[in-house]
Amino acid sequence: MNAPARPLEWCVGLVGYGEVGRILAEDLRAQGVRVVAYDLKLGGPLDAPLREHAARHGVTLAASHAELAAQADLIVSAVTASQTVAVAEACAPAVRPGSFFLDFNSASPAAKLRAAALIDGAGGRYVEGAVMTSVPPYRIRVPLLLGGASAEALQPTLAALGFAPRVASEKLGIASATKMCRSVMIKGLEAMVIESFTAARAYGVEDAVVASLYETFPGIDWEKQASYFFQRVIEHGRRRAEEVREVAQTVREAGLEPWSAAATAERQAWMADRADDGMFGDRADAGCARSPDWRAEADRILATARPENNKAGACEPGRDSPPPQPRTTMEFQKTPGWLDWYAGPSRPSFQLPAGAVDAHCHVFGPGAEFPYAPERKYTPCDASKAQLFALRDHLGFARNVIVQATCHGADNRAMIDALLHSGGKARGVATVRRSVADEQLRAMHEAGVRGVRFNFVKRLVDFTPRDELLEIAGRIAPLGWHVVIYFEAVDLPELWDFFAALPTTVVVDHMGRPDVSKPVDGPEFERFVKFMRDNPNVWSKVSCPERLSLTGPKALDGERDAYRDVVPFARRIVEEFPDRVLWGTDWPHPNLKDHMPDDGLLVDFIPHIAPTAALQRKLLVDNPMRLYWPEER
Repeated sequence: MNAPARPLEWCVGLVGYGEVGRILAEDLRAQGVRVVAYDLKLGGPLDAPLREHAARHGVTLAASHAELAAQADLIVSAVTASQTVAVAEACAPAVRPGSFFLDFNSASPAAKLRAAALIDGAGGRYVEGAVMTSVPPYRIRVPLLLGGASAEALQPTLAALGFAPRVASEKLGIASATKMCRSVMIKGLEAMVIESFTAARAYGVEDAVVASLYETFPGIDWEKQASYFFQRVIEHGRRRAEEVREVAQTVREAGLEPWSAAATAERQAWMADRADDGMFGDRADAGCARSPDWRAEADRILATARPENNKAGACEPGRDSPPPQPRTTMEFQKTPGWLDWYAGPSRPSFQLPAGAVDAHCHVFGPGAEFPYAPERKYTPCDASKAQLFALRDHLGFARNVIVQATCHGADNRAMIDALLHSGGKARGVATVRRSVADEQLRAMHEAGVRGVRFNFVKRLVDFTPRDELLEIAGRIAPLGWHVVIYFEAVDLPELWDFFAALPTTVVVDHMGRPDVSKPVDGPEFERFVKFMRDNPNVWSKVSCPERLSLTGPKALDGERDAYRDVVPFARRIVEEFPDRVLWGTDWPHPNLKDHMPDDGLLVDFIPHIAPTAALQRKLLVDNPMRLYWPEER
């Protein structure tokens, strides 16, 4: 067989049209590559969604392994581990001479050798492939080790098709052994996290356990990783259990008893059984196993995992171990020196225009109901939705925009709870991670979320890779959301190009925190003005003078002309960009060190920076309504 000279003219056959197969099909078809696929599920209960996906992406569905093999220049086998040899056996009689057979499956070296003998014996060219991490985040670019005598010949073609291949060895079994030994750790970690975190949840000590793990292994985001592990095992536990049984066989072939791998396989299968029984919801529901918080799935397990139903965990008569006690309420100690929000604020002298929006405020906890994130950099006082709404009414605002506080990390429950209890008078800005599902984003939208916040202030958050943030921005753009960015003025040159690449409206918190000891027409602030001038999608909040001011006076003791050194900066932005500015109280003012302002006096700062009624209306009503409630305009 002479395959086309150009890889993009090849026909790629996908055996297995599950998650991996569909991802490969989408990315290959996006390049115009002809794709034919076959899956044993065709003709069964899942036939319709497979056919719908194939039709949507222009994939031809074959009626059998043989029909697929007879037309493919490259066959990719991406099935469950137990079917590795069976697929090779089914394809071998029809494989075209000289065509490649890329075995993606997580099988032991011995299984790969048996599959290779079948394909090579029929005149094909077998190449083992070891997928070295989860496919969805990387898609076709997932790191891929190749092995076998034909690996070197296939590598350039795979690269041209968009794969990320690297030849491990011309000897079969090396790539798969690498993958299998890695899986002892990775799949084992999944099982250990599920077991550890669920048991900790039963005893009410999960926050303490997670905090300890952050301290011991600070490079891992344990909350994010745990949620991802739960999601993947619930969705793919059956396939994972089969893979880990192959892992155990690999360990056994090395002369070791696979105690850890065997136990991991049992835990993965245990989760798969419960998923099949509907414990985590209907698999046909797009939101199944997509909770951003692992606790939701752990609670489902604990609701049925009573000691009497679990012989391994039951307390037998005469044993000393008691059953788990009811969960306890977490108690949090405020960061030493923490300043609580100002109690009993004055009424502003400035009368806000009707419909004014406080476009930057927060809720904290309450910690007993919405625990603070283990990775937080500070522990605040509680500041509830009821207290926020009472302040809103007292100051004369009609609505709020509630921005997710860093002390809650990516656990948006407190913020969303406030939105749902606002009677439509609040919108939200969330913090999300790459693992968030599209269904979760849509649920947040229904609750009132309209943006995400990217924080670059190093003392407040840990570093997040920019490619992850760009991915998140791309995913929220279709919802009409915007990105809020928080950074300090000295970091703008480094971040400029990244900010300019964001595909949404971009809202800068607090004018990028200028140094107000420098001239308002000096090079540093001119840089920020130029940033807004050059990028018409960029807005700015002209809020938080209490954070920026160096000389005051403070908004305390009746002072209605506060923070005068900030006024020229904020007024310049309001007057030059009147249609792209917002203002908010920043209540309850996290992390202030010097003083806690009277929020009534803080409102009296507004007419100093927006001196006309027209500017005030744009700042407080028209602009926030356009951004957060466009459907009402």
